[in-house]
Amino acid sequence: MDDSGNKAYQVPSVVMNSAATKLNVNASVGFFWTPDNGNTVTQYIYLHFLNLKKLQPNQTREFNVFLNGDFWLTQPVVPYYLSTTTAYSTTGTTRAEFKLWLNKTETSTLPPILNAIEIYTLKQLLQAQTDQEDEKLEGDPCAPKDYSWDGLSCSYNAFDSPSIISLCFHHHRFKGIRNFKQR
Repeated sequence: MDDSGNKAYQVPSVVMNSAATKLNVNASVGFFWTPDNGNTVTQYIYLHFLNLKKLQPNQTREFNVFLNGDFWLTQPVVPYYLSTTTAYSTTGTTRAEFKLWLNKTETSTLPPILNAIEIYTLKQLLQAQTDQEDEKLEGDPCAPKDYSWDGLSCSYNAFDSPSIISLCFHHHRFKGIRNFKQR
């Protein structure tokens, strides 16, 4: 896990100007989700925190983050006043269900706060990338198959990477034609 006080994630201020917390000081903030119809997936989680109000000298806000009952961060989160702190995992978490809890520490006088959460699911492409000899273009022209470039015909089989086999120049105004290798 990593905790970053820098501005690398640039969460929009309209998002950071609101937060989830509890009125009861001793209450936890929690989330539960089951992604992808209960299938096991790998997810990357980013949590963004900041204090919207300047704390009084006798107030503290610090809390631990738990994921599925285990400490997710090695130390408590202490949000700064009007400065975003981002906590995230450097490796994905693979599960069929996720339970995320923010619990205040014993010394905290305020409940946990969460301004934003981002969850990214790792998607496995079931199709190999285009043959590297064909990929001197920007992006992958043949993969995924449903999004191959217009005007291209690609070969697809279960054993080899897709390969460009023909180009259709109809209705295109090309100024030059690249020589493709014969295989």
